[in-house]
Amino acid sequence: LALSSILLSMTRISRRIAVIGGGSGGVVAARFAKRAGHRPVLFEAGPTFGGVWADTPTNDVVYKNLQTNLPTCVMQSPDLDFTPGMPSYITKPQLGAYIERYAQEFDVLPIAKFGATVTSVSRAGVGSDGLQCWEVQWTSCGVSYTEIFDAVVIANGHYEVPYKPEIPGQTEWLAAHASRTIIHSRKYNEPEQFRGQSVLIVGGRSSGVDIARELRGVAKWVYVLEKKCIKASMHESEKVTHVPLGVRLCSDGRLRSRGNDDHANAEFCTEALVPGPPVDLMVLATGYCYEFPFLDEESLGMRFRGERYVTPLYQHLLHAREP
Repeated sequence: LALSSILLSMTRISRRIAVIGGGSGGVVAARFAKRAGHRPVLFEAGPTFGGVWADTPTNDVVYKNLQTNLPTCVMQSPDLDFTPGMPSYITKPQLGAYIERYAQEFDVLPIAKFGATVTSVSRAGVGSDGLQCWEVQWTSCGVSYTEIFDAVVIANGHYEVPYKPEIPGQTEWLAAHASRTIIHSRKYNEPEQFRGQSVLIVGGRSSGVDIARELRGVAKWVYVLEKKCIKASMHESEKVTHVPLGVRLCSDGRLRSRGNDDHANAEFCTEALVPGPPVDLMVLATGYCYEFPFLDEESLGMRFRGERYVTPLYQHLLHAREP
């Protein structure tokens, strides 16, 4: 909010900038704002830097055996290498430690407020220089505080509110047996809880593929529903079946897919039984909706609540109407 007009100011006036979030994005933003001569204050609800990668995150979404899907040579800062001898793909504690080391190396620690939960960001009128100011309210140890800033960087991530689409037949499948459940990947931690059960994973991106890999050999059967799949494909030796969008989950637990896509009218389409045993559990690896509980959509002219996008943003970064 009002960031571009400040960071790119030719007059190089020092501004007070609130940075919300102490994960990788917030730490980097605070570092470079400080280096540019501004006065950032970083607000982190947890006790340390790292965001979801911290040892004690406020939002524990990283499952037990997760490894990064990018190599260290791609993730690291050009001016701070990972510790020599580390593998290319690292664990949560290793990445969390790197973010902490980055914050310490580039002197972000003195400008950080830990245990500070931002509750509101709103307009606070125009300053003497004619630029919009922002009121930031936050709580710490049960006490409320308010400060005025010239700009706000929002870096709180978007792994809080799960996106939970419903697949055809889901309601009937759930109602047919009390033991059937649906969880989001946000609640997944390790494969043991799925031992001996048939699991349908909805989503074929990073977390869906990763969870399917962990469940293979532990679960009785794994189905993976993904956009790129054209028709059901069973890998019997692996006890895995890939299924396409539009597959229907029936009350008996079996999956059925459209057998004839040549007809535009679904009334004339047949359904084919998908190979494999009945589904016992479903895991939604379907991503997250954006949520900024400290922002008021209407007053800021934004839309994000319950959505998988934020608008209006220029280049997915700056408020297009209040740059």
